[in-house]
Order: sequence, then C-alpha cells, then structure tokens
Amino acid sequence: MYQQMRDNLRVEITSMSSDQVVSEASTIIVKLLRLSQIASNPSLLDPGYTGSNAKLKELEELLDDILEDESKKVIVWSHYVQNVQSLAELFSEKYHAVAHTGEQSIELRQESVRLFTEDPSCRMFIATPQSAKEGLTLLPKDGHTRADTMIYVDMSFDGGSYTQSQARFHRIGQKAERCLVIHLLAEDTVDEYIRANILEKIETAGALLDDRDVKGILGGGAMSKDSILRILS
Repeated sequence: MYQQMRDNLRVEITSMSSDQVVSEASTIIVKLLRLSQIASNPSLLDPGYTGSNAKLKELEELLDDILEDESKKVIVWSHYVQNVQSLAELFSEKYHAVAHTGEQSIELRQESVRLFTEDPSCRMFIATPQSAKEGLTLLPKDGHTRADTMIYVDMSFDGGSYTQSQARFHRIGQKAERCLVIHLLAEDTVDEYIRANILEKIETAGALLDDRDVKGILGGGAMSKDSILRILS
C-alpha cells in the first residue's frame, strides 16, 4: 500500500518544477501525510486491513519494558484520532489507558486528565498533540507514580502542536531524574522527512509551523523538491 502511493507521488513530483512543488505545497503535504498514516497504521486508510502493524508491535514491547516499573506512567501521542481511540481501547484493560482528543467533550477530556493524574492504576495517557493546549497539566498527583516518558507513534508538519505537547512533557518532567522522548519512525519512509522538517524548523530557525505556512515547509534546503524525491525513492 505504501509503495504504490509513494511511487505515484514520486512520478507526480518528478514531473513538476521546483516552483510548482512550492505552489502545490498544500496538496503535496496532504499526500505526504497519507503516507504517514500508512506508516503509522495501515488500517487508517484501509479499514479492511488485517496484516501486521510494525509500530504497534514496537510500542507494545516498549510499554512492557517501561511499565514493568510500577512507578512509571507513559504518555503516547498520535496525530490521528482513530489511532488514539484504537490504542486506548487496546490498552484499556492492561494499563487502564485513557484517550484525549479534540473530538471529545470537555467533560471527557477533563476526566481522562483526572484519571491519569490521580489514579495510580491509569498508566497510559494517549492523546493527539492538537488537544494538548496551553494549560494542560499532566503531573501525577498520587505521589507514587511519575510520567517521565513520551512516545510519538507518528508526527505531522504541525510544529505548533508538537511544541505544545513537548511543553506538557517538560512541565511534568521538571523533577524527574530522566525525561525520555521516543519517536517511532518507519525506516526509509516519509516519517524521517517529517521529523527532520519539524526539528530543523524548531531547533535551527526557531520557527513554529502551523497550517498557514505550508509553502515554507517545502521552501528549500531540507524541504526542497530533491529532498522529497529522496525520501520517496
């Protein structure tokens, strides 16, 4: 599925000039994010998909390792609401996971935060970065557990949401001995391009991306036509 969509996009971009790539940035980004969805969870685009899910397998192994320590809690981020919902359901019994998305009512979101911060049995908070608005505090209040690990199942070009989710983590990790951020990347996929794009903008330029500067995402350097073709090769 990924290879077919990747090859079609590569042919399309190859036929464009560099200026056309920039002018068609919005459309290209949508297609890159579709590739990201497949890399994250193929069933996001194909509800009938019954094959394996490499990221889910890796996530399960990470959780088994981290949460073996009963004093630990974990925050998991995915930009796709369906992912958040399915992961929360999958881990509801084992880790009493809760979901947090912008599609939920305010009451449900508040309850998920309350459970994660106050209930020792609630070991996982699974959310979309878009729902991590300013003021959200995820510091466990029970005095027995700490959340010092965040796992990104996938990323998007929305650097603003990424930095917001990071801010939630820095706040909760201020007194932790170690703060660990894990990015699950499918090797040789658009995952690597998106992560490099976000980190370069934030770390070197100090720019926070949002949906309004899509042309800047593909403007040059690591965001050029050639770089996109490399990741689609």
